[in-house]
Amino acid sequence: MSDGDEWIDSDPRAMNAWIELQVSAKSPETSGGYQLRRVIRLGKFFTKTHTARLNLSFPGGLVATALFIEAYNSDDGRDDRSFRETLRSLSQRSKYAPVYANGIQVSDDKDVDRIGRLIDQAKSSLETLDALDDDADDDKKAHGAWRKAFKHRFFAEPVKDEAKAAVALETKSAVGAGLAAPFLASAAAAALSDAERVERMESAVKSRQSSGEGGKPWSN
Repeated sequence: MSDGDEWIDSDPRAMNAWIELQVSAKSPETSGGYQLRRVIRLGKFFTKTHTARLNLSFPGGLVATALFIEAYNSDDGRDDRSFRETLRSLSQRSKYAPVYANGIQVSDDKDVDRIGRLIDQAKSSLETLDALDDDADDDKKAHGAWRKAFKHRFFAEPVKDEAKAAVALETKSAVGAGLAAPFLASAAAAALSDAERVERMESAVKSRQSSGEGGKPWSN
């Protein structure tokens, strides 16, 4: 039985510190946004889209963060391959295995089925993503595969417009490197149209500023 929630409430700074240590130690970068943080964000987006699609609960919060940290596979310069192999690791774990964060069990009986759904969805998505190995240079198929894996138009094929691309770069500078740079560094984020990328960056920054949740990495 987990007492993780009580422990987190009593010492959130220690949990934050553990997450940040994992992110900096396991990512291939030596500074900046760090790949593991981007993979965690993609992983949470993955669970949320399928939660909405199926109207069923998937792991969330700290349990999801700890799962993606546990399963993380680094790939320097390739967030797409890193996330795919992270899904592969997830697909091979047991739904009954407890989830730990900083040595504390943060999952309990209610999470077994939720973790099982994530494992099953990882397996299903890998069937689509692994097919890309036969068409590594086909951008259109890549966008389609990622869109199918996430079941979300976030990964729609980008609009090829140099003027919009220039606006996107200007917006990146305007909103600041703290959130925008890691976002744009993700290979998956490149699947957005330039207009959508700008809109999402601005929305994410405003949401982060107004929510006050910046101190809880597992809540993002």
